[in-house]
Amino acid sequence: MNENKQLFNLDTNAFEDLKSAQAEAFKLKKNILVELGADWCVWCHRLESFIASHSELYLLRSQFFVHVRVYTGDGRKRTEICNHLPPFDGIPHFFVYNPDGKLIHSQHTSELEEGETYNYEKVWNFLSSWSTSHIKGDLQ
Repeated sequence: MNENKQLFNLDTNAFEDLKSAQAEAFKLKKNILVELGADWCVWCHRLESFIASHSELYLLRSQFFVHVRVYTGDGRKRTEICNHLPPFDGIPHFFVYNPDGKLIHSQHTSELEEGETYNYEKVWNFLSSWSTSHIKGDLQ
């Protein structure tokens, strides 16, 4: 696990990123996977390392979602974008939106954990359950 790797771009405009993600999702008919987190968050790095180390999870996330990361703050103060998102308690956290921008699921990733890492079956089930419905047959 490389906890020094930058996962979240602090220089980007989260509002614009979400707007672009929705436009792309609408065009491609994919759900949007919004990942909330921060580079100081150990579990954010564990989640990315876990998904990256399982090519089928990485492909599922990248092929069947428009994935966008949103920086939530420094741990003491949340960023402005957090005031415009549904309530969440802790990071990493996922929000899944349909291609029209409607929230369809909120998921704290602690429910996907197992020990000091993540559970493959739980992560697979989460990603496959919330992928765009017209492609679900392709996942089996």
